[in-house]
Amino acid sequence: MDPEIFISHSSTDKKVSRTICTALENRGLACWISSRDVKPGQNFQEQIVKAIRAAKIMVLVFTSSANNSNEIKKELALASQNNLIVIPVRIEDVSPNEAFAYEFATRQWIDLFDNWESSIARLVELIAAALKDQPSVGGAAGMSLGRAAKPGDQTGGATAAQHGTPPAKPATWALPAIIAAGCVAALVVTAVVYLKVIRPVAPQATSQPSPSPTVPAVIAQPTPPARPAPPRQAEALVPEAIPMVSDRVRENIRNEYLPAADHKALAISTGPIGLITGQPDDDSAKAAALDMCQQRADNLKPPRHCELYAVGTTVVYTRGHPPMPPTPWFKSDPLIERPLIGQDIPLLGDRNKELIEKNFLPGRKPKALALSSSGVFADYIGQDSTDEAARRALEVCGGIAGLACMIVAVDDNFVVPVPTMMKPVGFFHPAGATVIAPELRDNVAHRLANAGGWTAVAAGDSGKVGLTVDAANEQAALDGAMSDCSKQDRACHVIAIGPFAVEPK
Repeated sequence: MDPEIFISHSSTDKKVSRTICTALENRGLACWISSRDVKPGQNFQEQIVKAIRAAKIMVLVFTSSANNSNEIKKELALASQNNLIVIPVRIEDVSPNEAFAYEFATRQWIDLFDNWESSIARLVELIAAALKDQPSVGGAAGMSLGRAAKPGDQTGGATAAQHGTPPAKPATWALPAIIAAGCVAALVVTAVVYLKVIRPVAPQATSQPSPSPTVPAVIAQPTPPARPAPPRQAEALVPEAIPMVSDRVRENIRNEYLPAADHKALAISTGPIGLITGQPDDDSAKAAALDMCQQRADNLKPPRHCELYAVGTTVVYTRGHPPMPPTPWFKSDPLIERPLIGQDIPLLGDRNKELIEKNFLPGRKPKALALSSSGVFADYIGQDSTDEAARRALEVCGGIAGLACMIVAVDDNFVVPVPTMMKPVGFFHPAGATVIAPELRDNVAHRLANAGGWTAVAAGDSGKVGLTVDAANEQAALDGAMSDCSKQDRACHVIAIGPFAVEPK
């Protein structure tokens, strides 16, 4: 059977589009993508036309590159002619140019800015609903899918981080939702947000991209106006809850700042802070704290961006608490620990692997490296303890990515099983693995939760699984999972090694 999902993307967005394709296929949805499925010697245009005619849904990866692509405009026209449902997924905060504005005037899409894992899961649900409710031939060219955010809405997460400046929240924008039968279907799929290095001086933070979507829903009428958000509750300043700062800074705030006289304020960044007390009024305190922090931050390479965290003893920081994984953040396991090699770090591009080898590996211990499933990473070096290094790296990584990250390296060693025999494509979450029978997912998650050593999961055609835990090496884990699965199912294939979802290289 031909794949039902056609992924439309700009050639410059091949990597992120393949990541989206893999994420969908890991959840049981067959996709066609030109960067993989057009074989050498085949006519590129002919294969595009055939694939669109065979598909039922087009997912368009909309980025700044896609915004200027004449080829994508042609694919959208073909999608309309062949009655494809077009589902937009956006990962860059980019508005359509004039050529696309008309096409997207009746479209709504998913933004993948906040939480990659949950957004992909929602996209899968949306595709499944669209396939079930697909209009018959001759009907409307496309359905209105997802939720377009209203002007002034904000989504969490980040779209860019340059020279240590925490990324601004992506602006969302609304589109009219009146669709005319036969009008050209257009849709925007997500693209991966590529973030640059955030690296404090002694502490070091580096980062890359992140994606996540808004809550999608299949609708056939305009989205009703969003209800106004409830007023933000005042939050008391608790030093132990301040993100990104060191344990010493937290102690200083508790011992010196909290008991100090008003008027006072605190500004933070991924590196320096600004702390001032005893000012004439709150406005003077805020200005002085920000100025103190920013002067220190501007002297770093790259410079950082400071933000006001508290005025008096009330938190005014608008970014909230970064998502964090459960503790313990890492374990010491001789079966899986091995020397950190930059080129073996999963989910990152070559440039960022080189940056880690250049900056993190020679860095002073204690140090830790955190990674998100969407390719964001952050590291801190020269901390007072490995726990502090891990905590700060996770906070910066989670704040940028919009989802909880994972510690992959401490000091000079990997502390999680990092596959070398298969290609990691994301984090493995049994609850969202559609290739596993629903009644088996909780059991898989439970067995993996406290497992040690190398682990692997294989799945067969009917959703039965084979699972290996506490294996001595990667090969033993793969062999055990395949053997266990083959006893219960057929056409088994490995879907996870350690904490990573995998695919063949």
